[in-house]
Amino acid sequence: MFLAADKLRNISLLLLLASLLAACQPITTDQGQDVKRSPSSTEPKQSEELTQLLTTIPSAKPGHYAPETAEQLGALLDKLYQDARQGEYALQVPRVFLQDVSTTWLYINATRPVQFKKTQFFRLMLPLVLQSNLAILSERRSAATLSLKSKPFKELCIKYGVITRKALSKGEKLTSKHRTQLLRRVDIVPPSLALAQAAEESGWATSRFTLEGNALFGQWDFSGKGMIPKEQRTELGNYGLARFKSPLDSVKGYMLNLNRNRAYAKLRQLRHQNRMLRKPSTGLALATTLDKYSERGQHYVDGVQSLIRYNKLQKYDEAVLANSSSQLSYYIYL
Repeated sequence: MFLAADKLRNISLLLLLASLLAACQPITTDQGQDVKRSPSSTEPKQSEELTQLLTTIPSAKPGHYAPETAEQLGALLDKLYQDARQGEYALQVPRVFLQDVSTTWLYINATRPVQFKKTQFFRLMLPLVLQSNLAILSERRSAATLSLKSKPFKELCIKYGVITRKALSKGEKLTSKHRTQLLRRVDIVPPSLALAQAAEESGWATSRFTLEGNALFGQWDFSGKGMIPKEQRTELGNYGLARFKSPLDSVKGYMLNLNRNRAYAKLRQLRHQNRMLRKPSTGLALATTLDKYSERGQHYVDGVQSLIRYNKLQKYDEAVLANSSSQLSYYIYL
């Protein structure tokens, strides 16, 4: 009786193994030709129109594209944004990530109306901003739940300037006060504010520093490795403009700067107050705290707010990035 049960169990295991192996093999016709499997309902899909469009754009490898003309860039972003908005949420943004900025961007926009450049700029920057905010939200969850004694929590505190590595090495202990301070710093930046500042600081991605080092926000670097301005102010020391490996790194660096630099404590305080009152922190509101971001002071604040209003960027504060399980990611080189 027990032998019969063992045999049945062995047969069942063999049948299961055979079915798994069959699933891994390509489907073939009677002539032995491979037939591509249809994607499952859970796999990201790409429309036929988009597939045809992508064949006209230079591509180093699947998913990576380098538009060479304004027509190619405009058509690609039109279609990607159109496809992303087929979902339930009107402000869903496609997973299109700008990988580099070069003189190709200048060439593409040279003969096009200013509005074309502005539209494509915001379309390329917005996914980077949303992706950076998603990373911050992940860190925020960790900041709220990790043990005070855990290494990841300590590293977050160091990253956001809540404590120094030297202080920890000397035995200083992290407390609930450190967690409270950390949670005030690890929070998102309104997309409208990030978009307006990127446009202002990079000259719509046409500045020398953007083209040479993907620098979108004019962040200073005192390490000696920064890009040196042509008219350097010697009284400020050995400074330059920070360079970044990619535009996404530049956006992440900008957000970290706002979230840890003491010059932007007013921004963090206002954002925290809004969160406690369950009020949204808009770009227009937080811009009022950035008088120390530029030597222009209040004039800089007024300029950023004007950019937000004139270009109607407030709506992007409600935008969300398309889910990676429902849409493919595309990587753009310019």
